[in-house]
Amino acid sequence: MANNREWLGAPHDSAAFIKLGTQTASNSATLEFTDFIDDALYGSYLFIASDLRVSVNNASLAVRLSSDGGSTWRTGSTDYVTQRQYGYGSNIGAVAHTVAHFLIGTGSAVSLGHEINADMRFTNMSNAASLTKILGPMSAIDASGNHLNELVSCYSNVAAADNAVQFFPQTSGVFTSGTITLFGIPK
Repeated sequence: MANNREWLGAPHDSAAFIKLGTQTASNSATLEFTDFIDDALYGSYLFIASDLRVSVNNASLAVRLSSDGGSTWRTGSTDYVTQRQYGYGSNIGAVAHTVAHFLIGTGSAVSLGHEINADMRFTNMSNAASLTKILGPMSAIDASGNHLNELVSCYSNVAAADNAVQFFPQTSGVFTSGTITLFGIPK
């Protein structure tokens, strides 16, 4: 990856994001990022899901973490906590879940043929004494045609030195198209 970096922003801008990689969906059950942690350079990471489409109705974007480079993924029923504030149609609310994966979007968030777009900032990833956290907005269209907007705040319920991230459709199906791009945010 070191030879494939691109600047997003002016090179003199200390807050510029550095592109570390992109995964492109093509009937993909998962999109995974491994071997990207560099504590000397980056304080956090930004994953941007763009026009990500799922093959079934009622699938949400879900995330799992690994501390062994993706050989295994944490899937315990209380491994992650997700708190969401949402608005769609005339519905506004908030909800919290303790589950086996991070949930970005509601269980009925995405309608077949519509895209998921999300900006997810991950912090504390490689700090074994701390919990990995995610914060970011998400937008999609649900099965009823409502535009869904959410602000998601998640954390891992397991303190570990995380070094890999897996994205997958929460209920079933595959990602038929779209991308997730990873950026490092310099310290």
